Amino acid sequence: EIQQAQVGFGAQGTIEELKTVNFPEFSFTLGLQGNRAVQASGALRMNTETGDQAAQLTMEASLPSLLQVVSMPDMTASSGQVKMTAKYASSQGKQSAVGNLTLEEFSGQLLEYPFQDYRAALEYNVEIAGDKVEVRNNRIWLNGVEQKTVPAQDYTFVDDDCRPDVKRHYHEDLSG
Repeated sequence: EIQQAQVGFGAQGTIEELKTVNFPEFSFTLGLQGNRAVQASGALRMNTETGDQAAQLTMEASLPSLLQVVSMPDMTASSGQVKMTAKYASSQGKQSAVGNLTLEEFSGQLLEYPFQDYRAALEYNVEIAGDKVEVRNNRIWLNGVEQKTVPAQDYTFVDDDCRPDVKRHYHEDLSG
């Protein structure tokens, strides 16, 4: 539930010959009492005849501010940011998505689990031709079939305070 939010949206663009929709820049903000919770910007181009599409998005969100705007009773945050960059393209039946999503310095609680300076990152680079790829419950599904997740290797992530943290790297084979 969103309560008493201030929403801002800006865009400039063109529609050319009723065939090409082009927004070289757009922006979105969500906040409360002048305090920005989410700030996003990007670009979009779409050809209505061929179905070709290209889009990019950059987003940053402050978790404490966001939780003031969006009611999530099972979550609290005293600090933390979510950042995302994404690019999507679709042309001649081929689709690609590239980007990353990071959670930085999250301190708070989710359900009964406390977190202190928690960090997580997801990077993706997916290219498909005619297939449907979904992410459900941290699992990859290709055309409705869950794909096998194989642990690849452990690696050590060192945070800004030089604290090592061993992480596991996984691979999914999307050959079907």
